[in-house]
This record gives sequence, structure tokens and C-alpha cells, in this order.
Amino acid sequence: PTALAINSKFIAIGTQRGIILVFDLFEELRQQLGRSTGSAVSGGGGAASTLSGTANDRDSSVASNTGGAVTSIDISGSGEALVSGYTSGIVVLWDIIKGTILKSVADAHPSPI
Repeated sequence: PTALAINSKFIAIGTQRGIILVFDLFEELRQQLGRSTGSAVSGGGGAASTLSGTANDRDSSVASNTGGAVTSIDISGSGEALVSGYTSGIVVLWDIIKGTILKSVADAHPSPI
């Protein structure tokens, strides 16, 4: 893990591959945000569940070009949004529930966030 954020609903872990794993407080993987979309993972009880990463082509394009590791993340107080920074300087605002990008800013920072 390269970054970690916790709130009353979720635990989010950022990785070197630019993926953010979002778990609920029962340690169940609820969302995978970032480059990999539609990955099957093993959930509780050995059942495989399909995770939705980003919902549309625009989101997939931005997520695949985040430019490296997740360097910082934070979850909103309501637990509905997550903001992430990457080594490329890109900042992305995610909808945690839907797994989609709400906003992406690519030109605000020339260095890692």
C-alpha cells in the first residue's frame, strides 16, 4: 500500500499500480477504483464477485492514465466520495458507491500529490 484513508463507512487503500481498493468495515471489498475494471476477486466465503471499476469510457481513459502510484487519498465525511492524488500530479474525485470518476484535474500540479 502507498496510501490509506479511513472513515466511519470505508477503508481505502491506494497501491503502486494506481488502483484504490475500498473495503467496508467488515473487511469486504466493495469497490476497486482505477486501472483494472471488471476484475473478479474472491470475497467472503470463497464466492467470487465481479467488481466494477469505472463505469464509462471517459472514466476508463482517465483512470488508465493516472500516471503511477496512488500517493494520497481521503474519504469524504459522508463516505460517498474519495479524492486521490497520483505520482504524475493528477487529482481524481471518485464516487465510491458507483465507482465512477466525478472530476479529474490533470494540469494543477507538475509533481506528485
